[in-house]
Amino acid sequence: MRLIPLDSGTGVEIRFDRPILLVGRHEECDILLDSRKVSRKHCLVALLGDSLVVRDLGSTNGIQVNGKSVVEARVLSGDELAIGGCRFRLEPEPNELVSPHGTLQSLLR
Repeated sequence: MRLIPLDSGTGVEIRFDRPILLVGRHEECDILLDSRKVSRKHCLVALLGDSLVVRDLGSTNGIQVNGKSVVEARVLSGDELAIGGCRFRLEPEPNELVSPHGTLQSLLR
């Protein structure tokens, strides 16, 4: 799975090289988002199969899934995730398929 930026200037797509990533503006974060609407340590995202779990870390501007403010939520393929003012859509990697049953299958297996 990967997060594709929906706004120009948000940056490049986010790919998951670890199961849990820290997102924010601080240099210690795994994913750096250069926006004043993003807190220094804004949220955690955890890759769980064919979805993400995102958890706000007490940020000023919060997180939204499909336009709804949440503290913690599951993000499914095709859903929109907003971190501060940065919007992304969760999509499978080009070599992955999401089955109708919601499980992730690799074409390379």
